[in-house]
Amino acid sequence: MLGMRLMAFVHILGMGSQADGARIRLANGSGRCSGRVEVYHSGEWGTVCDNSWDMKDATVVCRELGCGSAVSVHRDAHFGQGSEPTWMDDVVCTGNETSLIQCKHRGFGTEDCTHAEDAGVTCSYQIRLVNGTGRCSGRVEVYHSGKWGTVCDDFWDMKDAAVVCRELGCGSALYAHVKAHFGQGSEPTWLDDVACRGSECSLAQCKHPGFGNEDCTHAEDAGVTCSGNVEQPTLSQKSSYSLFSPGEEVQFRCAGVCSPIEFHLHKSGVGTPLAQVYQSSGTSAVMTVSNMDASHQGSYSCTYRIQGSRSAISSPHSNSLDITVVVLLQPNISLSDPAEAVTWGPQGPEVIRGHSFTITCSTAPQYPGGFFHLTIPGSNMTETAVNHYASFIFPAAEFSHQGNYSCVYSTTVSTRNFSSPGSESLPLIVRASLVLPVIIAVSAGLLLSVLLALIIFLVFRHRRRNQGRAQKKVSNAYATKAYSTRGETNEEEEEEEQDYVNVESFCANAFEEVEEDEDSTCSTDTNHNKRQNNVVI
Repeated sequence: MLGMRLMAFVHILGMGSQADGARIRLANGSGRCSGRVEVYHSGEWGTVCDNSWDMKDATVVCRELGCGSAVSVHRDAHFGQGSEPTWMDDVVCTGNETSLIQCKHRGFGTEDCTHAEDAGVTCSYQIRLVNGTGRCSGRVEVYHSGKWGTVCDDFWDMKDAAVVCRELGCGSALYAHVKAHFGQGSEPTWLDDVACRGSECSLAQCKHPGFGNEDCTHAEDAGVTCSGNVEQPTLSQKSSYSLFSPGEEVQFRCAGVCSPIEFHLHKSGVGTPLAQVYQSSGTSAVMTVSNMDASHQGSYSCTYRIQGSRSAISSPHSNSLDITVVVLLQPNISLSDPAEAVTWGPQGPEVIRGHSFTITCSTAPQYPGGFFHLTIPGSNMTETAVNHYASFIFPAAEFSHQGNYSCVYSTTVSTRNFSSPGSESLPLIVRASLVLPVIIAVSAGLLLSVLLALIIFLVFRHRRRNQGRAQKKVSNAYATKAYSTRGETNEEEEEEEQDYVNVESFCANAFEEVEEDEDSTCSTDTNHNKRQNNVVI
C-alpha cells in the first residue's frame, strides 16, 4: 500500500532521442540486436504488427538501436507472441528515418492484428562468447552479414575486453585472452587490430580496419573473461542537498551501462519500485519524486536491466542515497497578562486598552535554536527561540493591536532554512478602559448633588424673602390702623397691638405650610381688619 502511494508522486524522465517519449527494443532474440520489435508508448510496451513489414522498416530499427544494418525481417511472431497492446500497424518506412516512429503508420493503438502477427528483425551486428564456462567468458564472436566470425588478438587488451563485457552485460573485464585461449573458431575472422578506448558501448564502435579486413589465423582468436555480474549503476541527485521541505521534489539520476532497456528507482522498506523508466539508448535516466512528505523519507537506490542473449538481466542495486524530509510541527500560541486585564468574550480574548499583554509561541523540541515569527495586524515580529519558546511583550494595548495573531517557527538544518506551518489563529479584541467612564459618572453625580443643594438653598431663600415681605405688609397695615384711631383709648391701642402680634404670628405659620397660598390668609384677615377699621373710622 505504501509503495502504491509513493508511486503516485513519482514523475519519470527517460533519456532518449524520441521527442514524444517513445522507445524501442528487440525482445526474445539471441541478443540485443535481434528479436521481436517492441515500442514503449504511454507507459506501456507494445508490439508492432507485421502488415507491410519489410527490410526498409527493419533497417530503421537496426539503425535506431545501433545494431548495424538489417540482415532479415521476421513475421508471424518468429520470436514468439508478445502481449497487449499492439501499438503500430501498417508501418511504411523509406529506410532513411532515424526512428521507427518517424515512419508512416495508422497511429498508436490503431490496428487490426493479433499477436500471431508480431514483427521482428535480425540486425547485422551481434556479439557472443563461445566455449567458456558460462555466458560471460569465452571466445569473442561477432555476427555480421548473416555469419558468425571471430576477432583477431592483434592489439587485443583490457580496454577491448571491457567493452565486450559491458556490451554483454557481464560486468567488468577480468582477463583479455589471446592465442585462441578458448579454442579456435571457424571462418570468417571479422575484426582485426581492434583499438577501443574502453568507454564504448559496442565493439563495433571501436576503431578497426573494417569487417573482414584481417591477416590472422584462428590460432590468434581473442577471448575474454568477465566478472559475470552486471555492472552496478550509480545513483546521484541533481541537487546538492539531501534535506527537503514537504511539497518539494527530488530528482535522481541513475547511470548504468550501455543500452539498458529499463531503470528502476527503489526505496528501502518498499517492495515494488517507485519508478520505472524504459529506454533503448543512452546510459542513464532521471527519475523525480515530487510533492514529498514524511513518507518519502528514507534510503534510495536504483537498478537497471539489459537484454541478454536469452532474457533480460538485472543489475545489482546502486549505491544508496538518504533523503530527509524536514516536517516541522505546528507551533502553539497563547495569551497572558500580568495585570489580569484579559477576559474571554464570545469572540475570544479581550484586553483593556492601555494594559500590557504577552503572546507566547512554543513548539515541541525537534531541532535546536530557531526563531519564532509572530504575524500581527499590519506587520510581523521575530524573536529568538529559547528552549523552544518565545514571548512577544506589548507594554500597552492599543486599538491597532486588535486582530488575528499566529506563530511560525523557523530553523536552519544543514544550511537549509525550514519553516513550520502557521499556528492556530488567536483573535484579540482591544476594548476601552472603564476607569474614565466611572470618573465621569461619579463627577456628574457630585455635580448634580451640588446643583440640587443650590436649587434647594435658592428656593428656601426665596421663601424667606417672601415671608419678610408679607410680614412687612402686615406691619404697615396695622401701623395705618393705629394712626387712623388716634382718638381711641389706650386700652383699645393695647388690644389692637395684641391683635397685630397675633396676626403676624398667624401669617408666619401660614407661609411655612403653604407656599402657593402664602398671601391668601393674611390678605383675608387684613381686608377683614381693614373693613373693621374703615367702619371704625
